Amino acid sequence: MLDFMSRCGGILFATSSVRVNSMTRSDDFTVQQFSWADARQRMNGLPFGQGLNMAYECVDRHAAQSPYRLACRFLRKQGGWKGMTYADLSNESNRFASLLNSMGVKKGECVFTLLGRCSELYTAAFGTLKNRSVFCPLFSAFGPDPIRMRLQLGDARVLVTTAPFESSCPSS
Repeated sequence: MLDFMSRCGGILFATSSVRVNSMTRSDDFTVQQFSWADARQRMNGLPFGQGLNMAYECVDRHAAQSPYRLACRFLRKQGGWKGMTYADLSNESNRFASLLNSMGVKKGECVFTLLGRCSELYTAAFGTLKNRSVFCPLFSAFGPDPIRMRLQLGDARVLVTTAPFESSCPSS
């Protein structure tokens, strides 16, 4: 289970020791074959005609159909890998959305992340979208001043990060 409950001021600390392996598609899908009309038809929309939410389209509808299907695979720095099923991703992103809600983060407010490519990044991204907030990833090589500037300009409500990036975070 992921731990997003450790807080320090406005910063949530998530613990992680995994990295992502880039995966390429082996099918012959090309940009020329893509059609927005076809993509729209494949989307279910929220239950009861409540609109469209990308977290639902990307995670929850798959969790409902194939909960134990692998959604993401993360390679551990120590070797081996960690799998995250659609059910795991749905549950963890729901937990994160609930946490944002309990912190008073509202629809349209900005949730920034300063994370490597780890499971918590995806949990935070989809949880933020489920909360109807704006997901704003930061580049992990930025130093404190560029991060501070982006947080101020983006009217950040929350910054989600891990201990390895703590030194890049602005002090106030």
